[in-house]
Amino acid sequence: MRWAVVSVLTALVCGSPAFGAFGDVISSFQMPPITNYCEGLAWDGDYLWSCGSPTVCFVRLTTEGSVVSSFRVTIGGYGLCEGATWDGAYLWSTWAAASYDVGFTRYTTAGSRVGHFRLDPGAAGTAGLAWENDGLWCKNRKYDTGGLMVASFPAPFDLYDLAWDGHYLWSGNKQLTTTGSFVQSFAPPAIGTPSGTTFDGNYLWININRWTYQVDIDVVGVDPGSFGKIKGLYR
Repeated sequence: MRWAVVSVLTALVCGSPAFGAFGDVISSFQMPPITNYCEGLAWDGDYLWSCGSPTVCFVRLTTEGSVVSSFRVTIGGYGLCEGATWDGAYLWSTWAAASYDVGFTRYTTAGSRVGHFRLDPGAAGTAGLAWENDGLWCKNRKYDTGGLMVASFPAPFDLYDLAWDGHYLWSGNKQLTTTGSFVQSFAPPAIGTPSGTTFDGNYLWININRWTYQVDIDVVGVDPGSFGKIKGLYR
């Protein structure tokens, strides 16, 4: 028994994930003022990125909510960011301008814009963004990095910011397949509409009403270095 206790303490000190039950909140923090209104969350393997208001910008955060760096989002005219994701090398955001001009923009972590494409103004909105191996899911449509739609599905419910865990998409607390089938859900950690969702290789992160929650979704052992082509193992 004594050795078992020592082993557990050693694992905790060494930083092994402290898994809970499906849907358990592991930690949480309130968004700092610079990114009060989070419209998208992304994970780059080391840090969280929030894209949102009051100034339209990307903010790099520790998992405790401390600001590491930030940069203004450069979109033409008035606009709103409505999603964020990381493709393994760059950040992406979706945006919608007052003229209903909508599209995707790619940035370096220093804030340089290195690519963008526009969507047909009739596209079904730009809320939600997730990178799945070789393309960008936006709501219920998948695009390649040149803006060509390569897949779609009938949305089973209203979709908000998205995350990809290596097997499934997540929209807030709801899990679905890439063909639109509902898989499962857990009780949301707070009352309100999820406005940011991302997956860090072990946990799902959800932003609701200016608070970000780290949630256990029964995934173990994903190497952050493989992020972008992750394959979570479900317990």
